[in-house]
Amino acid sequence: MEVLELRGNSLHICESLEQCFINKEVNVKIESIQQHFNKKDIKNMEEDLKNTDVIGLVAPLYVDALPYPVIAFLEEIEERFGKILKNKEFFVIVQCNFPQSFRNDPVVLSCECFAKELDMKFLGGL
Repeated sequence: MEVLELRGNSLHICESLEQCFINKEVNVKIESIQQHFNKKDIKNMEEDLKNTDVIGLVAPLYVDALPYPVIAFLEEIEERFGKILKNKEFFVIVQCNFPQSFRNDPVVLSCECFAKELDMKFLGGL
């Protein structure tokens, strides 16, 4: 597992999911969107995306939407790797500090639209 400089709730969720997948002998790779956003370079993701069947996004809810770095990242991978992502499966896990789960609905819907735009199979959101 790559050690990331950033710490946060989304990363903790990813690490828990990673352990569950490893226990089921499923290969997992965690990528930090923030690290890619800071470097302004995601070219190195092409091979990983080609060899991936399922892509998951774990992100925080900021007020009622995804944070800007996540939106910018999704726009860039759509532009660069849209053809590679076709027919891949995609899911989202949104985490927030609100007690009402319906506040996450706009993010889940946005991710569903993202998947549809790229001809990906949307597996749902949590």
